[in-house]
Amino acid sequence: MGTVYGYLCADYPLPDDCRNNTTIAYYMKDSSFIRIIENRKEGTIHYRCGNETVRLSASEKDIKKLSAEFGLSEAESMHISLMGKLFVSLNPGSLVMFSSVKELSPDTQSSLYLYRRMIHLGIAAEFFDQPWLNTKSYSIARQEYTGTDLLVQNIFRATYEHLNQNSGYLTILSRTESNRAKKNEQ
Repeated sequence: MGTVYGYLCADYPLPDDCRNNTTIAYYMKDSSFIRIIENRKEGTIHYRCGNETVRLSASEKDIKKLSAEFGLSEAESMHISLMGKLFVSLNPGSLVMFSSVKELSPDTQSSLYLYRRMIHLGIAAEFFDQPWLNTKSYSIARQEYTGTDLLVQNIFRATYEHLNQNSGYLTILSRTESNRAKKNEQ
């Protein structure tokens, strides 16, 4: 396996040796684990590569293009631009760990865009709170089944629905099925 990275985000500058109070903190104790730190206010991402610090920033052109494409705010477009630049700068075979899929992007459409971009570039992703979205699972399913892209799209949509509405997709599904059963009984 390639290099393992952990993603952190803050609205203020974080030192490279910072620790997060999530499950990523466990991995951050390992010296081989590289922290990717995004500062959303400054619009920068940085991480260590050997003895050097790699710093990335979003361009105005990219921000405007992404705003138009996804209909997102300037801040979210900056985030997507930064994530895209980050993925291009990593070596294929690298693994990026996220606490939640929400750290990848705040909505389904842009998350799918970034997720597919990672897969295209040969970068793996692990989500501690949503392990069913790990790219390893997707890659295995893609080899065995057709229509996996549509399935992943629906899983992303359901996951975001759950995260955004604080009600499980399965609960919504079971209510729908329950209502159908009641109608059929009448």
